[in-house]
Amino acid sequence: FLDSRPFGNKWAELTWAQNYLPEKHFRIRSLLLRKRVMQVAAKRHVLWVNGWPQIGGAERAQLTLFRELRDQYRFTVVLPSEADTKLIDEVRVLGFEVKHAPLTSLRRTLNPFALARFGGRLAVANLDIFKILNQERFDLVHTAYSYDIPFCAIAARIKKLPVFWLIENPEIFNRVKVGILNSFSLHGIGGTSTKILSEAVHSGLRANRSAWIPNGYDDHIFHPNLSPRSPSSGSAVKIGFAGIFSERKGVLELCRAFGALRKILEDKGANSPQIELWLAGNGEAHYKKEIQKILEYYGIQNLVHFESAIHTPQKMFEFYQKLDLYVMLSKREGMSVAMLEAMGSGVASAILSPWGDDVITDPQVGIRLTTDDPNAVAIALLPIVLDANKRNDMARAGEAKVRAQFSSHQAEK
Repeated sequence: FLDSRPFGNKWAELTWAQNYLPEKHFRIRSLLLRKRVMQVAAKRHVLWVNGWPQIGGAERAQLTLFRELRDQYRFTVVLPSEADTKLIDEVRVLGFEVKHAPLTSLRRTLNPFALARFGGRLAVANLDIFKILNQERFDLVHTAYSYDIPFCAIAARIKKLPVFWLIENPEIFNRVKVGILNSFSLHGIGGTSTKILSEAVHSGLRANRSAWIPNGYDDHIFHPNLSPRSPSSGSAVKIGFAGIFSERKGVLELCRAFGALRKILEDKGANSPQIELWLAGNGEAHYKKEIQKILEYYGIQNLVHFESAIHTPQKMFEFYQKLDLYVMLSKREGMSVAMLEAMGSGVASAILSPWGDDVITDPQVGIRLTTDDPNAVAIALLPIVLDANKRNDMARAGEAKVRAQFSSHQAEK
């Protein structure tokens, strides 16, 4: 009967119940209403400020995490004015409200026009975020990029809100940068890898709380094949990488290592397996030209396949399923989401230390590379390329490790 009453306001309903119900029934009803009010009040509101305009590894990691947390938290997302529509769509699919502000990063320049432009956008962005904070009650301001902190920390300080920085990518913590960041009085910092967190803490970066918060991957999408990988006679062993083609990601070094590995296999004779290199991603034109030069030098152009039209997690999963071995030679890295996805898809992996050390804790789980020297990498990969059973065992152990410790459910905790 009570549920059929046309009350829009719960307090009006409570008043009606108090006047017309027996005391016993009123107490039951009031307890239920108080429980509802407490549930609404307990759902904290997070303002996520994200200045990167596209979907990168950091965005995918945070969207995966926030999807798990949306039952306990509300999220409003501030994106740059020129944000990619794919990123906006991914955010809205989760039911998050999207706001815009003129977020940008300051390039290393002393050009007065560039500095003036940055200063103007900084002032406007803080004003826009201050207006957003005034519209509703918020409990926390969250960001993953150091260049976003000045765009939100001033407004957050005025509103007396804590600012949390989840350090997704490696940073250079020089004295000037640390001094600027400390001036914003961060309440919390989290590093997606123990290496990143250690560098931040030892640089003198101050915060009330700090913790290692590893990225998670979507284990509903990225899962292994039911049958073990066993290439048929004559089929190539597929080595792959997914990410931005850039100096930091070490794609040139990977191509050189692939060329060196092919030379070793050729020297071993006709019984050695064929190998292919699969690269998923894109990058600047000048860097891609350098890749082509290396491929021509080693004469391996026909053995390298490029995949640039991969825009969804499902497409990424299909790419990983083609691979027999995932290799990452990043010079600086956080907790790589691509690494977790590849291992979660049941692919044996080799990662340059220390960027995969939090995951690859023993040789059964994966290969921890100690150098990006092409010949050394080729020698380290050789046993796993020659032995399909060893690859399958490593793939199973790696998948079990990331599913148990780095799935999105674990990241939520």
